[in-house]
Amino acid sequence: MVVFEHRYPSKTWAEPFDFKSLLGTDDAIFMLLPRATADGNSYQHIAKLMIRMDPSRGALKWAELSFLPLGNFDVIDIESYDKATDTM
Repeated sequence: MVVFEHRYPSKTWAEPFDFKSLLGTDDAIFMLLPRATADGNSYQHIAKLMIRMDPSRGALKWAELSFLPLGNFDVIDIESYDKATDTM
């Protein structure tokens, strides 16, 4: 069962190096993904994939993607995440 599929904006892709920065918590995974901006450019930004489990089956129910605030820059690494303050 597929619960999440990221569709890359036109003419963008991911390299294996992009997945060297991967952090997880009990309900989310943080990774770098390309994100198109209003000016038509694309930048690597921190994506948060929220994971929801189906307690009756003990299986993944769904996942929802959101991006941290965008800017005209590339994020090159995710170093740490503090769940108590929800900060990177």
